[in-house]
Amino acid sequence: MVDDNEFNIYTLNIMLTRLGFETDSTNNGKTAIDMIVKNHKLKNKAKHYKLIFMDCNMEIMNGY
Repeated sequence: MVDDNEFNIYTLNIMLTRLGFETDSTNNGKTAIDMIVKNHKLKNKAKHYKLIFMDCNMEIMNGY
């Protein structure tokens, strides 16, 4: 989950956790890309992201 609003991250985290999903979160798109690249370089299969929820209106890097 990538959003600059903490309430949105908190709410979506609760919903997804209750559905049985494991989540990570950050507050901007640049950090999200860094997390993806880091896990890919480490060949971390446990953190292979299948879906990313990203806000379209953020400062540093948005969802577009």
